[in-house]
Amino acid sequence: NDYIYSGSFCLYSCDSGYQVSGPTYCVDQTATVATCENSVANISLTFTVQNLDYYTMQQNENLTEAVLDTIISVIRTEIPSSLRPSNIIVSLSAGSVNVEALLVPASPSAEVALAYYLTTATNIEALRVAFEEALTVVEGIATALTGGLSVGTIAVQEESVSTTTAAPGGTTVVVEETTGGLSAAVTIILAILGICLGMCCTWSV
Repeated sequence: NDYIYSGSFCLYSCDSGYQVSGPTYCVDQTATVATCENSVANISLTFTVQNLDYYTMQQNENLTEAVLDTIISVIRTEIPSSLRPSNIIVSLSAGSVNVEALLVPASPSAEVALAYYLTTATNIEALRVAFEEALTVVEGIATALTGGLSVGTIAVQEESVSTTTAAPGGTTVVVEETTGGLSAAVTIILAILGICLGMCCTWSV
């Protein structure tokens, strides 16, 4: 448990990649505890696989899985961002086959690397060509083609999200303005010892 006296506050430090939401403070023995927040941006890639009939493909479960696996494999191979398969969510829809790949970075640094790569037109074109070449040779894909397979322009979009952890990663205590005539130094010592004297807040971290 952590302790802090009424009228005092402390500032937590968070694990790498997270920022503390604000101070943790105690008023009338009621604690308001800060959280550690990680703001990242998911990135979606959308494009069309032209001349691939969606409904014919869907009738062949193995072919559909192969198309999905190929798209994920190309993303992991071509984009230098250490994305795991679990960080890539691919959905397919009709017309010919519309692809939406949601890339979920594991950390702010991974998001920066991913966004940097996808802001360069030559990288996006290289990714498009890689999709086209890899999908063309998927086993059985010829059975669902209505013409020559090609991949259209890739659209890139960022979507900001925020994830929060309830407990900070570490603590740095800065105590000020205690009640009851206790000095900050005495308050810190008492808090470390767990002695509240009936006027502090406690909580688990």
